[in-house]
Amino acid sequence: MKKKKETSIDDLAIMIKKSFDYVEKRFNGVDKRFNNVDKRFDKVEKRLDNLEAGQEEIKQKFNFTVHRFELKELEYELRNWKSKADKNILTNILTND
Repeated sequence: MKKKKETSIDDLAIMIKKSFDYVEKRFNGVDKRFNNVDKRFDKVEKRLDNLEAGQEEIKQKFNFTVHRFELKELEYELRNWKSKADKNILTNILTND
């Protein structure tokens, strides 16, 4: 029968240190992965910022275009009214003479 080796306090200390070293090594790997994830999120955030800025630019151009069409429509209406007013004035002048 094999004799059981007794574990000394120093042996226990070495085993615990090895365990902590292993856990520390694993945490370092996890930290690196989190750093990579953080970098990727930073890139995504920058892209979203660019998209939002582009969207604002599109909104401004759209609003400008809408206002331009409204202005053109108002100019058209004004020309029509002016033309009608000119005809009425001319008709009044011709009929009153």
